Amino acid sequence: QWQLDRAIDTDPPPPGATAGLAADGVLAVRVGGGPEGAAPAVALLTEAGLEARRVPLPGPAWRSVGFLRAWDGHVAALSGYRPVVDRVPLEGGLEADTLALEGFSSPQLVRSAQYRRGEVDEPPLLASSAAVVGGRLFVLNLRTDRLRVDVYGPDGRLRRVLVGPTAGLEADVAQDVAARAAGDGVELAVLYSRPPGLMTTPASRVVLFRWDG
Repeated sequence: QWQLDRAIDTDPPPPGATAGLAADGVLAVRVGGGPEGAAPAVALLTEAGLEARRVPLPGPAWRSVGFLRAWDGHVAALSGYRPVVDRVPLEGGLEADTLALEGFSSPQLVRSAQYRRGEVDEPPLLASSAAVVGGRLFVLNLRTDRLRVDVYGPDGRLRRVLVGPTAGLEADVAQDVAARAAGDGVELAVLYSRPPGLMTTPASRVVLFRWDG
């Protein structure tokens, strides 16, 4: 059982909040975004839950969907549908910028370009999650053949490509990733889920990987 040392009464989060972040010195929520969403933004909060400032996110609303992470002095708003990260500075500055993930590769980029041209109705999900360790961003690059995690530096450039030990089509789909420093390496916990289907039942499992990099 878990027991909280103390509870903080807070005001309700801003309406339409879709993701939250609680890290050292920062509380933030993401609002808007998505195909039918309002204008995307990140709202920075006080410890009491009051909105201190709101920073609009650049780019089209449809790609502004994903988790928030603390990364390199910014609130990083991940994008599941484009290989970019919108960054809100923690100190000063009322504008966000967009960092392209240079070196990102996916077979689904073709379909993503087709969506931007209006040739298909829905954009493909390229990356469902990411984690930060030691200033590096570990992005879960969604593939059907094997697990792949791309490692990016603070400049957005691809530094490493980590792949799972097995190849071939997998029934379980990687959904989320968490990471932590472990000695001289990094441990990655990957959540897999198996959707229901013909003669199969839904299931979930977590697999722990270690990278000595």
